[in-house]
Amino acid sequence: MTPRDETGTIPTGPARSFQGLSSRPARARSTALGRADRRRRRPSPLRRRRRRAGRRAPRDLSLPATMRTTERVRAHGEVFTSPREVEAMLDLVADLAADPDARCFEPACGDGNFLVALLRRRLAAAKTRPGAELGDVARRALASLHGIDLLSDNVLACRARLLAVVQDTGVVDPASLSTIAALLQDRVVQGDALALLGDPAHPWRRQPVDVVIGNPPYQREDGGHGRSARPLFPAFVRLAKALAPRHVVMIVPSRWFAGGKGLRGFRDEMLADQRLRVLVDFEDATACFPGVDVAGGVAYFRWDRDDPGPCAITNVTGDDRSTSTRALDALPVLVRHATAAAIVQKVRARGEPSLSTQVSPRKPFGLDTRARPGHHGDDGDVRLRWQHGEGPFFRRDLKAGLPYVDRFKVCTSYVAFDHAGRPGKDGRRRVFSRLLVLPPGVVCNETYVVVGAFDTDTEARHLLSFLQTRLCRFLVAQAMVSHHITRDAYVFVPRVDVTRPWTDADLAARYGLSEDEAAFVAARIRPLPTEPAAGAVVSAPAATTAPLSSSTQAARGRRSGSRRPPSSPRQR
Repeated sequence: MTPRDETGTIPTGPARSFQGLSSRPARARSTALGRADRRRRRPSPLRRRRRRAGRRAPRDLSLPATMRTTERVRAHGEVFTSPREVEAMLDLVADLAADPDARCFEPACGDGNFLVALLRRRLAAAKTRPGAELGDVARRALASLHGIDLLSDNVLACRARLLAVVQDTGVVDPASLSTIAALLQDRVVQGDALALLGDPAHPWRRQPVDVVIGNPPYQREDGGHGRSARPLFPAFVRLAKALAPRHVVMIVPSRWFAGGKGLRGFRDEMLADQRLRVLVDFEDATACFPGVDVAGGVAYFRWDRDDPGPCAITNVTGDDRSTSTRALDALPVLVRHATAAAIVQKVRARGEPSLSTQVSPRKPFGLDTRARPGHHGDDGDVRLRWQHGEGPFFRRDLKAGLPYVDRFKVCTSYVAFDHAGRPGKDGRRRVFSRLLVLPPGVVCNETYVVVGAFDTDTEARHLLSFLQTRLCRFLVAQAMVSHHITRDAYVFVPRVDVTRPWTDADLAARYGLSEDEAAFVAARIRPLPTEPAAGAVVSAPAATTAPLSSSTQAARGRRSGSRRPPSSPRQR
């Protein structure tokens, strides 16, 4: 390393010897090294240009797209809305969106996608009106727009974008921009909308609102096992209605239709509310939010304070759009397609009890997915079926489901085959990842759900044949809008006779399905790998049965009340 003096430069002259480094004179050598050292200390031209640009240009307030769709989704439940969906939602309230005096409020406004689009619409509408003074329209439009967001960078970006729209008109006096900026500080504020507007004494609560619009945060992780999350969007929808606006237009996850943690009460409220007049549903959320998986899809709606009635439901699947007008409370959950709802009604018309009454909870034996066989070596008096196979386990470690243990159990996977609960590229779903029969003495962890338990293998195989039919899987899919198949997903599935096997042809005749309805089911549910080609009679394949080893059979004769202290399942 080259030595330096107190000033940080390389010493030259006779005090510094460069013998052995070069044959040039000492002064020339020292001068050359000094220039080289200065070149090393001098920033590159590219770095100098970046520094100059950083001093001149304002900070970019927009957020990277990757951060919007990954980090912020996890941290704050944010999913930013694309311009196409923003415009489509504004079309639902087109007259008020173009009115510069209509008061619009966006809770959780993000960087202002809806507010910016509203301002642009109002300015564009003013240009078409003879005699309209654009500067006055801009000030009135800004005064009637309100937004709140939890994050300061979102608030700054929203204000900057709104101010930029006004500047782009070129009709506002530059001296007035400071006044407009001050107005924006009062209209777009940082805070928790649920806390601020939950207070009836808040000034914004005392002013009439025409439209509440937006894309609220969807959920917040609550620290549960498997990244359990608490839904946030119901609170924002309830807040919007509490403001008593003329219209509420919001885009939220579709999982409230039929399932979702903590959504039962919200679903009952929405289905009973006759002011929900328009609903546009996307089974595949990536059609709205590219790169973001929202299990069960997303939907936006329009709520009308003064015009109750039936709801116009539009379902979007790929390039297909279908619309039907019907009552939301005709069924206990919201079925997306009108044809599917008609099929469900035909099945329910026979008055058979629901299969959901006999389906186990999501942990049939009280064991979560961390339960493993073999934590006592090869010893055990039952066998445990888990994600990757089967092995010995002790009956005393079971926390539930003891009546199932010594019976033939028909099991399905708890997690659906279809990613995020959406159809494949062919528009069809498979629904179940696994279907199997567990013999007596074999139990399972949370990976599986027990659909039925029987004394004979024949009865179990007959129920298995029913679960393999397209109609059964179709009925499950109507009440399942996520990747989990809980007992609630079987609410439309009838409890059939298990003294005989079942095929789709048998079920179509039993429930009076028309050819078009049978074709509708076949177009949305793919055949299982063991089924024959489309159009052939569907037969029941052999059940997957796990045999018991001789050591396990001998162990089943032991006393289950051993004095050995109980142990917990081995961790991952």
